[in-house]
Amino acid sequence: MAGAAIEALYGAHLTIGPPLSTGFYYDSYMGAHTISDEDLKKIEAKAGELSAQKHSFLRMVISKEQALEMFKHNPFKCSLIATKVGAWCCVRCLENYGIWCMVYGIWYIAI
Repeated sequence: MAGAAIEALYGAHLTIGPPLSTGFYYDSYMGAHTISDEDLKKIEAKAGELSAQKHSFLRMVISKEQALEMFKHNPFKCSLIATKVGAWCCVRCLENYGIWCMVYGIWYIAI
């Protein structure tokens, strides 16, 4: 939910977020904006607000072309799709939250 919160609050572009042995992280691009202690409070509150709305997560297998269209607002995701995705990929997003504005993760699959 932190990714959804920073996209909603700051228009951030999520980049990569690989799993680690101790959890995960997600890089994001927010131009010249840097996160302050005050921002952390806002992000936590927004993430809680989004969680309380109980959106479902959708998993979709889509074509490379569909993924490029879905992520056209995010040059970082488009670069990953263009260089890493074959004909198909799997994406996850929050259901009923804008028009594809909160799309997370691109999983590369072999079909």
